[in-house]
Amino acid sequence: MLFIFFYKSIIRTLGQAVHQPAVSSVYPVIVEKDYLLKVQGINQGIQSASMIVIPLLAGLLLSIAPIEYLFFIDVVTAVIAVWMLVKLIKIPKKDNFEEDTKIAYFKEIKEGIQYAYKMPLIYNVILFGLFFMMLVAAPSFLSYLQVAQVFGNKP
Repeated sequence: MLFIFFYKSIIRTLGQAVHQPAVSSVYPVIVEKDYLLKVQGINQGIQSASMIVIPLLAGLLLSIAPIEYLFFIDVVTAVIAVWMLVKLIKIPKKDNFEEDTKIAYFKEIKEGIQYAYKMPLIYNVILFGLFFMMLVAAPSFLSYLQVAQVFGNKP
């Protein structure tokens, strides 16, 4: 059973690695420049609040339902999110974007890393964030298993 949890975490992490930068890059296209910082601040506030609320909700749900059903909630919400993205959300094209423009993703990533490396403040903030997330994120995934182990899966 434990291996399922780790597989789920790996798949979820890979999805989040694509999702979060994609959402951040869409904001400048759909939000006016004057409100961009406010909207991104609200998004970060929601993300931070979810880091507090979600473990509480997970503990509650673990006391109500078996963990197998709770894994299924993740699948259902992912399907709903993808459906909404495909059917409901229309992102306008930028005026200066040409149809046959080839985007060099890896080149842009390399340029971004080189820029961050040249700017000590940005580099240090990114490095701190990397180490902090490595120390905090991995154990936080195990909190669900700890709750199940301590309280059992019976209400």
